[in-house]
Amino acid sequence: MKKFTLSVAAIMLTIISGFAQNLILWDSVAHFLPSDTTLIKSGPVDADKEMYKYLAVKNNSTSTLGICMKKVIIDTIPGSVNYFCWAKCYPANVYTPADTIQLSPQKTDFYHFVGHYRPIDKKGASTIRYVFYERANPNDSVSVKVTYLPTGLGIVDAVSIKNSISATPNPASEEVNFSYTLTPGSSGKIIILQVTGTVISETQVQGTHGNIVITAQDMKDGLYFYYLMVDGKVCSAKKLIIRHQ
Repeated sequence: MKKFTLSVAAIMLTIISGFAQNLILWDSVAHFLPSDTTLIKSGPVDADKEMYKYLAVKNNSTSTLGICMKKVIIDTIPGSVNYFCWAKCYPANVYTPADTIQLSPQKTDFYHFVGHYRPIDKKGASTIRYVFYERANPNDSVSVKVTYLPTGLGIVDAVSIKNSISATPNPASEEVNFSYTLTPGSSGKIIILQVTGTVISETQVQGTHGNIVITAQDMKDGLYFYYLMVDGKVCSAKKLIIRHQ
């Protein structure tokens, strides 16, 4: 009887390990997302007339994995536009990008994925599925459905955001002044990335508000992204243009 019990336990362990998920999705505040969860992204558009959704991918395995992604349109409002950034930003007609993100074991990638939605003054909800999978094993995948629901089609009131960041001038040529606000007791980091996803600058910030000046003289002309991370979580990400005169 004891041998039989041990055999059953061994079989169950094998089955469970066979279904172990190598990839895990988190939202921007590090909430675990079961695969094919539906998230509602509601609110007004920002100054660029867009809505954003940040997702983080964790490599839950013991090996370095090459992570790929694709978007699947579930339902969109005619006239609206959606696109995404994955290592770099792609136009709306790209569904499966060529980029692969190499992710070390037990590491989480907070930087490379951003879903973008532009309602173009069109009311209603649009739903898009984002699928993340292993390059070597496409069947090992996780996905999330995001429903973008713009409200009022107005611009976000920056005063109402506890964690916020802005950059001036933008476009910039010589230096960039980052103005930030943090919730009390938090620690933050300002990160600048190329559109390819390469991090070119990380600056720690403290206090409830402040200004940080970063030189732009060595940055090439083009589009960049700057992120505010608070307590290890992405809270805000915006575009920065470098244009040397």
